[in-house]
Amino acid sequence: GRGRTGRGGVPTNLRVGPPPAVLCPPARGYPRLSPTNNLKVWCKEVGEELGEKLLEEWDDPVLEPWEVTRGSGHRARWMCRECGWSFHTRVNARTRSDCPSGCKACLGLVATETHNLALACAQSGGRLAHLPAEW
Repeated sequence: GRGRTGRGGVPTNLRVGPPPAVLCPPARGYPRLSPTNNLKVWCKEVGEELGEKLLEEWDDPVLEPWEVTRGSGHRARWMCRECGWSFHTRVNARTRSDCPSGCKACLGLVATETHNLALACAQSGGRLAHLPAEW
């Protein structure tokens, strides 16, 4: 059957009017960005292993580390201090306590000049020589 309709034939289950209010981060329980709560301060508190690495790899042209919190969803640009690979990842992905994300090039997940199919085939001793032709 047909659904209920209001005036002008518009279904009554369609929401009319302004969208529901979206809660700001403080209302959701997250602390606001401040001089004492930002990525730069957090990195200094965490220490050398992760914090100093993140500050050194920060390469974002839009925002500085003191302009975001560690839980920010901003997709920042980073440059790996190990291999020089430039990549974009959310700030909150790099600051996760359980498994922070890192450079995909160092993990072998993207093709680079030092890690690629052609190089793997050349270094395979002939085992993978057929792959470039099939690709």
